[in-house]
Amino acid sequence: MDKSRLKSYFLDKNSKISDAINILQKNIIKLVVIVEKGKLVGIITDGDIRRGLIRKFSIDDKCKDIMNKKPIFIYSDEKNDLKNFNLKKDYHPERRYIIVVNKLEKVTDIIDRAESQQSLDNTILIMAGGEGRRMLPHTASLPKPMLRIKNKPIIRIIIDRLISHGFTNISISVKYKYDKLVDYFKKHSTINANINFLLEKKALGTAGSLSLLNKRNINKPIIVMNGDIITNINFLDLLRYHDASKNLITVCSSEYSVSIPFGTLVVNNKDKISKIVEKPIEKYLINAGIYVINPEILKKLKKNQKIDMTEIISNYILSKRVGIFPLHESWIDIGNPDDFTKAKNYI
Repeated sequence: MDKSRLKSYFLDKNSKISDAINILQKNIIKLVVIVEKGKLVGIITDGDIRRGLIRKFSIDDKCKDIMNKKPIFIYSDEKNDLKNFNLKKDYHPERRYIIVVNKLEKVTDIIDRAESQQSLDNTILIMAGGEGRRMLPHTASLPKPMLRIKNKPIIRIIIDRLISHGFTNISISVKYKYDKLVDYFKKHSTINANINFLLEKKALGTAGSLSLLNKRNINKPIIVMNGDIITNINFLDLLRYHDASKNLITVCSSEYSVSIPFGTLVVNNKDKISKIVEKPIEKYLINAGIYVINPEILKKLKKNQKIDMTEIISNYILSKRVGIFPLHESWIDIGNPDDFTKAKNYI
């Protein structure tokens, strides 16, 4: 890597986490190198940022709060002998990059040590069967995923982004005005993906269409998402995070802020005011409508039985293998006409 490109990965430890997010989104190698006078002091990966958000750090906090202070590195003279490099017992799938330093411990290169790219034959299921009643009158003649943003259906935007990340095994659950969806993809048969339709003969809730997948052909985690979501999430990073976390289910979450337009009163146990907080902003993690589900969960679903995703998640919470993937990427859920208007300006 030439020096000018290499420096685009560098940040100071006192930089904001938001600066690290910008680097991750701009660069091919998903890594931020924290340096002091050119010397390696830490790294930040996408996973480090998401874990930081889970721990309630803000994007305005400093990189030193979340960085990995013991990154894997080699010296320049070891660069040509990577086969004999000790990957260490605590190797983590996310830590796929090796920093190269010279004798002064100044960073000279970044190496991607992944032996081969992960196979992307995972099944993707897009839920597109709902009636979209909150979107009336837009959905009077079309299913919501077929509404157009800049002359392209929402579902086509979703599928194009999935294909751009290498995913081509895509199933779409349909019910309401399903012929509109089927006809569209018949007319656009050159789309570079294997698109399969799952017809719900009755309403199956927000997750019942999972039971319509061919379980015998699925042995890798499934990405499930609502057909009205537009996001620039890296779906491959989501899968890697899910695998590294050893989750049965990973739920993507987005931060939602509620601004209270009044001063709030903090009262002690003697009914006396101890503090006034002026117009506070409360922050919550909300379900972003994107999930990764291990294939063994499919085996316990009864075919054509109505079930919601919240019920499936609740059934596995006690297993302590249900985790979250906090989104720092842009994300919009087109749930009502106002959201639809916002989405038109979003793309």
